[in-house]
Amino acid sequence: MEESNVYELIGGIVIVIFALLGFYKGAVMSTLYFLGTLFSIWIAHRLYQPFSKHLDLFIPFPKTVAYDTQYVIQFDDPSNQFTKLIGFILIIIVVKVLLRLLMSSMSRVLHTFQRPLLSRLFGVILGVGTGFIVLHFLFYIFALYPSDLLQSAMKASLGAQKIVLDMPFLSNITLNL
Repeated sequence: MEESNVYELIGGIVIVIFALLGFYKGAVMSTLYFLGTLFSIWIAHRLYQPFSKHLDLFIPFPKTVAYDTQYVIQFDDPSNQFTKLIGFILIIIVVKVLLRLLMSSMSRVLHTFQRPLLSRLFGVILGVGTGFIVLHFLFYIFALYPSDLLQSAMKASLGAQKIVLDMPFLSNITLNL
């Protein structure tokens, strides 16, 4: 398999999984989960700076390898950016888990209602949106990681670069961490 297809393959798998989840959940639950994702990003944006300062000791960044790596997307300080991004993502995960615990009690009530096809199709749209958010963070980690294999695959994949650099609203937040 060519390196250029690795990001497209990962992207396709993630999008299909989230589309299927959206189809299963329907419009109401997909809307709640999508809004929960946006809320967790908002919380992470407010809290990541003090949290990421403490992660330098716990999140290793291979600085010796990073010195020789030619990054496809240029960063001022990849090590610092990597630590901030990991802190940002960890906060998102914690908030999402807490919200999921809260929503799991509601989901039992909402899953008893029948979900018509239109509701399921709207759920697919929201699921694909959530999938692109996940891909943004995943590809952004790959773009920061000092691996020649990941960097050459990123260079060959214009779609992955677009997801990292041109995702509406999200790229502005994450690229300026």
